[in-house]
Amino acid sequence: MKNFLSSSRGRDVMLYLLFVIIAFIFWAVLALNNKVQDNFHVKFQITGLPENITLIDNYPNQIDVIVKNTGYDILRYKFAREISVDAKFNNFSDGAKELVISQQDIHDLLMGKFGNEASLISFTPENINVKFTNLPGRKVPVRIKGNFDANFQYVINGEIKAQPDSVLLFGTEDVLNTVSIVETESVVKTDLRDTLNYNASIQAIPGSRCIPSMVDVVVPVEPLVLQKINIPLVPVNCKPGIKLVLFPSYVTVNYFTPISKFDYSVANQMKLIVDYNSIQKNSSKLPILISDVPDFCRNLKLSTDSVEFILEQ
Repeated sequence: MKNFLSSSRGRDVMLYLLFVIIAFIFWAVLALNNKVQDNFHVKFQITGLPENITLIDNYPNQIDVIVKNTGYDILRYKFAREISVDAKFNNFSDGAKELVISQQDIHDLLMGKFGNEASLISFTPENINVKFTNLPGRKVPVRIKGNFDANFQYVINGEIKAQPDSVLLFGTEDVLNTVSIVETESVVKTDLRDTLNYNASIQAIPGSRCIPSMVDVVVPVEPLVLQKINIPLVPVNCKPGIKLVLFPSYVTVNYFTPISKFDYSVANQMKLIVDYNSIQKNSSKLPILISDVPDFCRNLKLSTDSVEFILEQ
């Protein structure tokens, strides 16, 4: 390399590269002096909110703007960490429970960031209106809206809950006086095989705002397990002096229960009866009726649906 650079051919190459670099610098200087335009996303926020003020409407968190300026300035904007504008509450409150930021206001805020030499070709949104209230929020309960179905080998066992179970409702006096409950956005979940956890948005109510605007919903799902138990039969409506003797006197009951209730005894809560009034002529059997059963027991199946009987006096 040293020999090449010291040769006449090497010196010619180095001189050529020097002129290329100089030409590039002149070109860059001329290009950066020209006017160019580019798109920018400017962060936007409302600041200086008094403690007793709550914004009801959502507002855009950025303004999309097309700026025209010299290449130097456009390059400077590009290398800036973040371009943001703040709208101070007291400067735009109209005293009528609404924050009004006009097209000219947004233009002035942007010019304060891009400089007087810049030209704003366009920006979106062109104006921002945000309603607010100075009324304290009212605590209202949350109702979960949706349809939930478990797989046939599973069961929804327990209350479907929202966390938190209530939110603060802010709004006009009419809204606070009429709204007593808020609902989540409706969802449909089927074939559930495990406890479901999801975030649900609160349904928007015109002229109001809920804090928080989302809740965590828990749908408890458990697998079903097979259980078996022998339950004695209980005769009912027998006439005085008559005894109803049953063969057999008990029945085996198969049922499914949530796994959390696997060790829970249902012997004292499950009741099977035979009714004396169901006796029919020329029949030696009585049907078995299910009288009481815990609500968590599913798909009951009896070892027999009827039993034989005799009457004793």
